[in-house]
Amino acid sequence: MKMQEQILQRLAALRSLMSREKMAAFIFPSTDAHNSEYVADYWKSREWISGFNGSAGTVVVTMNEAALWTDSRYFSGSRRATEGHRNRAGAAQNARYALHCRMAGAGLGRLDK
Repeated sequence: MKMQEQILQRLAALRSLMSREKMAAFIFPSTDAHNSEYVADYWKSREWISGFNGSAGTVVVTMNEAALWTDSRYFSGSRRATEGHRNRAGAAQNARYALHCRMAGAGLGRLDK
């Protein structure tokens, strides 16, 4: 199975969970629960859900779209990894987007065991 197909299946499964738990968005950061400089494979959830393996970026998945925020170092690589999905830049936009989802009346999820 191609990586793109796997990602689409993962997004569908996540959206099913989000629907059940009444979440508007799910955030996948680049960090682990300890903000370590080097993230262990176990914590690479952003790469797992998007295919983007750069060291910096955040994915936000909603019921209707999946968006990746990166800095300018990764614009071309992130476009390839997220082909067919929205690609955004900047942490401030990330926060505003998540706040917009939250204000829509649903919860947010974040993977940080």
